[in-house]
Amino acid sequence: MTERQIEILTASIRLAAKNGVHALTIKNISSEIGVTEAALYRHFQSKRDIMLGIIELFDKSTEKDFESLSYFNASPLAEIKNIIIKRIEQFEKFPEIAYIMLCFDIFMHDDELRIAAVGTIHKHKEAITSLILKGQNSGEIRKNSEPKELFRIVLGSFRLLLTQWFLNNYSFDLKSEFESLWKTIQLLIKA
Repeated sequence: MTERQIEILTASIRLAAKNGVHALTIKNISSEIGVTEAALYRHFQSKRDIMLGIIELFDKSTEKDFESLSYFNASPLAEIKNIIIKRIEQFEKFPEIAYIMLCFDIFMHDDELRIAAVGTIHKHKEAITSLILKGQNSGEIRKNSEPKELFRIVLGSFRLLLTQWFLNNYSFDLKSEFESLWKTIQLLIKA
């Protein structure tokens, strides 16, 4: 992805978060970044390609974070927490991306966008589920629950917190609220 494409995607995310997904048109995006529509079409063929680019942008940062986890050599619970903290840091730097990733309407009417979004969730599921299994095998995480259900507890709780943060116009400290939530999650899943 080129720097210009990233600039276009960033402007698109901010525009959608500020004015709603319906405002995400080629005309509005080109106006937002101060280029002609023709210039924008050199980088993306359609609004749909821009949406796929946004998912790809989020996905690439997720992959980098997952790759860096192996350097922590932390316990499985600590690594799960690190995954969520990395997402929080991403959302704190660029809160508008939370809006896009939580906006189900964008994904439900286009199979390619839906599949791309599901792919991102699946990567999180694979990473967290493998850590849960590792924790179950080491005795750190309870064995009497299915890893996929524990994944839903972890990620579902975080998504709800993220939704509250977004709907409250980012008015509370997401990281400190997650720290509090994490204590409860640990009580639920720890052996």
